[in-house]
Amino acid sequence: MREALAERIRERTGRRPWTARLASIAPVGPGSLAGLAIAGLLAALIAAACGGDGVQDVTVKMTARVTFQPAEIRAEAGRPVRLTVDNGESTSVHTLTVAEMPVRDVLSSGAARGMGYAGTEYDLHIALEAGGVGTLEFTPTQSGEYVFICIVFGHAQAGMTGKLIVE
Repeated sequence: MREALAERIRERTGRRPWTARLASIAPVGPGSLAGLAIAGLLAALIAAACGGDGVQDVTVKMTARVTFQPAEIRAEAGRPVRLTVDNGESTSVHTLTVAEMPVRDVLSSGAARGMGYAGTEYDLHIALEAGGVGTLEFTPTQSGEYVFICIVFGHAQAGMTGKLIVE
C-alpha cells in the first residue's frame, strides 16, 4: 500500500514523496544512526522529566487560606528529595516543619533570616517570609507516615498540616 501511494505521488508531481527522499538521506530504523540518535534523545528527555539526577522533585505551596497544597507528599526511602516550598501567595510567615523523621543530608536554602534549618530541634524545618520561596533537600531513611505542620502560632490548629508518606 505504501508503494502504491508513493507511485501515485510520483505520477502527479514527478517527484518521490518527501518521506522517501528523507529515508534516502537519513534512514531511520533499527541500527541506523538516525534511529540511535532519536532513541538517545527520547531517553534523555524522559530521564530529565523523571528527575534524571535521581532526586525526587516536589513542590508544596503555602496558601493564604492557611493550608499546604498538596497536603500529602510521597517520597521513596533512600532517595534524595528536593522539596521546593512556595509561600508566594501568602501575606504572612509560614513554616513547613516535621518534628521527627529519620533523615540524612538535610540542606535548607531561601529561609527567612534567622529562621532556617540550622540549630532547630526539628528534623525538617524551613520558615519563609510572605512571598518567599525556599528549598529543603534531604534523604528520608525509613518508610512511614510523618506529619508536617506550620508552627506559627494557631496555624496548625487552623488546618495548616500535611502528611509526608515515605515508601
